[in-house]
Amino acid sequence: MKRVLLSIILVLALTNLLFAGVIKKSKSTVRFKGFGAYTTLQTEKITTDKKRTDSKNDFKGEGIVGGLAAKVFLRSGETGDIIDLPEMVTYQLDHKKKEYRKSELEKWSEDLLGDSDEDVDDAKTEEDERDSDIRITKSEFKVERSGESKTINGFPCKKYVVTSITEWENMKTGDKGNQRLLTDVWTTTLSGEIQVAHEQEMQFSRNYMEKIGLDVDLLQQSILGKNWFSIFRGLNPGQESPRTDESQIADEIKKIEGYPVVVDGKYYVQTSGDKAEQKEQQDITDVKDMFGRFAKKAVKKEKKDEDEPNFSYYTELLEMSTTSVDANEFQPPAKYKFKKN
Repeated sequence: MKRVLLSIILVLALTNLLFAGVIKKSKSTVRFKGFGAYTTLQTEKITTDKKRTDSKNDFKGEGIVGGLAAKVFLRSGETGDIIDLPEMVTYQLDHKKKEYRKSELEKWSEDLLGDSDEDVDDAKTEEDERDSDIRITKSEFKVERSGESKTINGFPCKKYVVTSITEWENMKTGDKGNQRLLTDVWTTTLSGEIQVAHEQEMQFSRNYMEKIGLDVDLLQQSILGKNWFSIFRGLNPGQESPRTDESQIADEIKKIEGYPVVVDGKYYVQTSGDKAEQKEQQDITDVKDMFGRFAKKAVKKEKKDEDEPNFSYYTELLEMSTTSVDANEFQPPAKYKFKKN
């Protein structure tokens, strides 16, 4: 009888495995001036080698290009993503259509990384040529504790102010400009359950980034929006502007203590002396091309309202706890249909 009972318990355990994990709920909004805002409400279930993210996405486009983007490639809706590191696969879930796709993680990461070594070398050469004409007149990156504190979503928090300012002059054209990335970071003390959850979350992130060949240092940069800074710069490769000195950032970032609960960043670009440009012909059927053109012009455009950033990002931690996660959470739902890529 005991053997039968043990067999039943074993079968039940194998059919409903539980992993020690983390459940994290958060919301984020990224807004591009004149283009629109993309808001995401996420629930993440994380173990050291698996992660599931269910998202409710809402894009509110502005203007013609933003409206087209909302219909074509920034659609609102409910989606899911599952990353399985042991199997090296990802699943993309469409909760509305009850469908899923499957991708090899290695192939997906190569697509993500994109440029070949030759493309990167060419881009670096072009950037070096542009930067040779640039003189930095001011470069500042600092982190300051504001002294403010408050409770956010049940987390007792303290505030840090992160300021990144670069002013420059193009010695060849006489153009001048500045870039400002201003970020308020509210953190809670890393202790107890939050610390355990954070360690497990970071372990997954390290394992994941190692699998796809990314630099783990990007984890820290992403907290402060430095990745957005680089992405926005990349959208405008033709603009004469300086590169950020990453070396001066490391020591300042260490001043931020605790786990980020709210990160509220605003990015401003100002230029002077822009020459009149000929209007480029646009194919209105190529929405992605139009978005690329728009993003480039958004940086160059003189702001009518000095208080409105070229783009902003806001993330907020709603809940975070350690708990057991059902193994079935890391597989597509049984009722969902497989769809080829």
